Amino acid sequence: MKKIKFLLVSSVLAISAGVLASCGDDKNGKPEEPKVYFEGNTHDLTATDTDKYMLINGATDYAIVISADASDTIKTARDEFIYFFKKATGVDLPWKIDKDLTHNDSQKYISIGENNLFNTSGLTLDKLALGLDGITIRTVGNTVYLCGGSDSGSLYSVYDFMQICFHYEQYSHKILEIDEGVRDLKLKNFAVTDIPDIPMRCHSYGFMDKGATDYDQKMFGTRMKEDRIRNDHRMPIHREFNVKSFSKKSTNSDTVIAYDLYFKDHPKWFSDACQQGQYQWCYTAHGDKDEYNAFIDEVAKKLEFSMTVYTPKAYPSTNCLLVMMEDNFNTCGCDECKKQAALYGAESGAVVKFMNKVTEKVLAWQELPENAEYKRDDLKICFNAYNAFEQSPTHYDEAIGDYVPNHPDVVMNDHLGVYFAIINNLDNQQSLFADINKDGKAMIDGWTALTKWLELWVYETDFSCACYFYDSFEFSSQQFFNYIAGRGVKMLFSQGIDTNGHAGWTGICWNQLKAYLNAKLTWNSRLDETELINNWFTKMYKEAAPQMRKVFNEMRSYYKYLLEVYPNLVCLRSIYNNFTKNSEFYPLSTLQSFVDQIDAAKVYVEKYKVDPELYKNIVNEIEAQAIFPLYVMLTMHNTELTAETRAALVNRLTQSISDLALDTCVIRESGSTILATVRGYAED
Repeated sequence: MKKIKFLLVSSVLAISAGVLASCGDDKNGKPEEPKVYFEGNTHDLTATDTDKYMLINGATDYAIVISADASDTIKTARDEFIYFFKKATGVDLPWKIDKDLTHNDSQKYISIGENNLFNTSGLTLDKLALGLDGITIRTVGNTVYLCGGSDSGSLYSVYDFMQICFHYEQYSHKILEIDEGVRDLKLKNFAVTDIPDIPMRCHSYGFMDKGATDYDQKMFGTRMKEDRIRNDHRMPIHREFNVKSFSKKSTNSDTVIAYDLYFKDHPKWFSDACQQGQYQWCYTAHGDKDEYNAFIDEVAKKLEFSMTVYTPKAYPSTNCLLVMMEDNFNTCGCDECKKQAALYGAESGAVVKFMNKVTEKVLAWQELPENAEYKRDDLKICFNAYNAFEQSPTHYDEAIGDYVPNHPDVVMNDHLGVYFAIINNLDNQQSLFADINKDGKAMIDGWTALTKWLELWVYETDFSCACYFYDSFEFSSQQFFNYIAGRGVKMLFSQGIDTNGHAGWTGICWNQLKAYLNAKLTWNSRLDETELINNWFTKMYKEAAPQMRKVFNEMRSYYKYLLEVYPNLVCLRSIYNNFTKNSEFYPLSTLQSFVDQIDAAKVYVEKYKVDPELYKNIVNEIEAQAIFPLYVMLTMHNTELTAETRAALVNRLTQSISDLALDTCVIRESGSTILATVRGYAED
């Protein structure tokens, strides 16, 4: 293997370029048309010009209208409309509340969300069809109505309006496209309906965090129509029947029924493999019928308590109660658990049966007249399919061409859903349709056949070090998103680098591109992925786009080469491959080649120095991709560097980390920051 140490990127490309070039080609060498698994939801952005004007010669009679009791989300929609309208036209739009307003064809308003204007316009909302985030824009008379299936849909409608009227598109929190200097804008007859293919789209990228202090960064996730984090729709569940007691939304089984509070009186409620601080439940209560029923009752009561605290009126979009196993492998192996695993064909069968009974209890409770104020027609109760519970209690039925339950006991209640974190049975470096992932794909198919509400958790980062490039592009592809949309997945959580806190200029290791593709393709899974990538590079890097695309392609080709040379890297749980453990993976010459090419890209954008802010934005986006090779050069090849070279690397990384606001970004889920690690080498 020593010969690898001296290979340059150009040498690697000669061997592996064909691998990437041939992916998806047919026998004639022509690219195959992507297979369609799902035709997609409605994405109709129809808007035709009328003979009237919203803006003429830089002046307008229009004003925004929102409800007097508008939510914070609708107020944000108002602010964003004003922000982008001014960016395009230079005009500050006025706004007013709906008090004493009714629809009149001659009035000139932009109405956002449900309010008196909307309610007297003759328009209706099909909220069931739109779902939470679906968008509708309609013109009635001179008024334009922007609305959604919920307030979040009304907010997202602002971006569809801007896209239609001003060709708006967002690529990073600093790089966007929108017409400017617009003096005239015709009133359009809007007939827009835009419904996401995957209803809920969640992320963990720090650069999309709503807690950022920079306004554009704070709004970036929202502008990508992906501003939820994975637990936004969940009710907290408390450790005790006391709202002041500790609460948790996920990995929370030891909060719902805490070992230290219940074990003394109910030891059969807990796994026989429990260890100090590493607890799990026994979903069969070790075969004790009375304890089993008491266990179900207590879990149901805990969920009901949360429903009395987090009411539909105060928390309208918080409609899910998740009971999630702890993050360990200490599931129960008692005789009854083994018996039920054999009966149902999977260890998860006992969990489905148990949670079905909990769900039935909670549904009956909310139907009682005295609980009317807590009732949620859209209530979802979810459990976690993870680790030992990843396999569903289903089998493939050749006659119907799909998966079916293994036993009547595991037919799931319509209000019971599954949060499927598929970590042990996928290689996220490979396509979902690759042979290595056939069992993982079958698990997705099994769960989607069993429940009407599947939430899927996938992975897009190297868990050993956030600074290392992890090539998940083949997995998180257009075909993947289209496939899971067709299987009816209701929520997708893509876990990328979530260690930036509220900081981070952009996504190092091409994570910005990952987030962009996720956002676009989960909304509309029929979009052309190649076109999206090409457009992203063009808008992000301007004249440096061809050079940066070359760097991207070479990094991907080299990564593919590594998987060929080290076959053990092609594996399930590949997010734990730990590229930090072997300096031969990334020779110094290869890393230097990446850095040199990234530096060469900066030459192409020097003309933008006349606009210092724009120039800084573009150069920072370019420099972000140098963090990976620079960091690996410093940390993995430290002993090969001269003192002068090491000092130069430390200085450059320190400056880049500061420029990119990555000071708080940590190396992995828990650990020191990138900045502290880099500074540590300055002290050696």
